[in-house]
Amino acid sequence: MVGYSGGGAIGGTLYTWVGWRWSFLLHVPIVLACALTTVLQLPKDTPTDRQSTPVNTQGQKEESPDTEKLDYIGISLLVCAIVTALMMVQVFQADEIPENKLYFTIALGSVSLLLGIAFCIYEMCWAETPLIPLSFMLSSKTGVICAVQILTMIADMSFASAVSEYFVRTKGFSMAAASACLAPAGLGGAVGGILAGKYIQRFERKALVHIHHLPEG
Repeated sequence: MVGYSGGGAIGGTLYTWVGWRWSFLLHVPIVLACALTTVLQLPKDTPTDRQSTPVNTQGQKEESPDTEKLDYIGISLLVCAIVTALMMVQVFQADEIPENKLYFTIALGSVSLLLGIAFCIYEMCWAETPLIPLSFMLSSKTGVICAVQILTMIADMSFASAVSEYFVRTKGFSMAAASACLAPAGLGGAVGGILAGKYIQRFERKALVHIHHLPEG
């Protein structure tokens, strides 16, 4: 809740004081500390895994048939689709790209679309452990819920990225002050999420699951 509501204000303040490059570099020691903690503190396997892993006659552990494998092909297709989509947006917004910018944009968009379609087909037809269970999501209400959540997050991110720029350009705010304007929306969304969870927990009704966006608005 604190991070969601105060992240924008803290980020704007860091941008004003140390610049955006150092704001990124400040994440490096945090990431290294998290990685070191993960390596030292988290066990390599759980007690359940140790008990259920079969052992052969030589005392060596055999791979269980139920062991889930990472969907490397699905991950690769999804990452490539996202990267090409981001490249398309960057090329479209760039001013120094020559006259054939439109062709680059169309080409990158086409590649991203084809990779996305290939990802969906692979996940539905051939993936043993799909990254996203599309077949299940399409055959149940889970897909509708996920689609609503994705569209909601897109709306939230679009709103958040435009608010600071609006106050900087129209009101003459500093980046720190403009970013602080995001705090009410973040605080409202966090409080609304807690209230929505309490409401569902008490009344066992999920129809108003998106009520938490009302305080955010």
